[in-house]
Amino acid sequence: MNYSLLTKILAPAGILLFVPLVYRLLAAYGKRSGKPFSTAYKVWLAYLLYVYLFLSPVLAFDEGIPAANLTSIRYFAVLIYVRVVLQYAFTFWKKRWTPLIGFSYNLFCLFQFSYLYNTYAEAFLAGGAPYHSSGLFLQIVVGCLLADSLYTLLAYRNRQPDNRLMQVLNVLFSLALLVFLGSVYL
Repeated sequence: MNYSLLTKILAPAGILLFVPLVYRLLAAYGKRSGKPFSTAYKVWLAYLLYVYLFLSPVLAFDEGIPAANLTSIRYFAVLIYVRVVLQYAFTFWKKRWTPLIGFSYNLFCLFQFSYLYNTYAEAFLAGGAPYHSSGLFLQIVVGCLLADSLYTLLAYRNRQPDNRLMQVLNVLFSLALLVFLGSVYL
């Protein structure tokens, strides 16, 4: 699939280094704050942070990805890093972050990102763009945004995490990510 050597090295390295680090930091934060996270939630959040903050920038600088996909991935990476800055400011500076703000931002990203993804999909369906597995990554991102929005609404409504839903999402998204990471080497 024409991925760069850097992508082939960094994508799996992130799974081995970034995800366990995030998982440990979440566990430590939960103990310190007196509000421990469930295992399913820690795994989900580590997965999201890997896809959003690690894998998106790695792919954004890979010139072997078709232009329409690369534009979508770069746009999403910028959107998600803007969210990180906003969430940090609202959480620690203004102390006004709520799950509904995150939900709204997820929907904004989803609509913007879906529009860009349609550019690739139309070119692919018209035969103007060959299949590239980065399209699977784009679908994983859309799925993550939808699932994260659903989880945020359920957690906000119930005030407690739904562990069964999180476990199912963890399995489904882990399988999709493994398929994508396997395609990087084909």
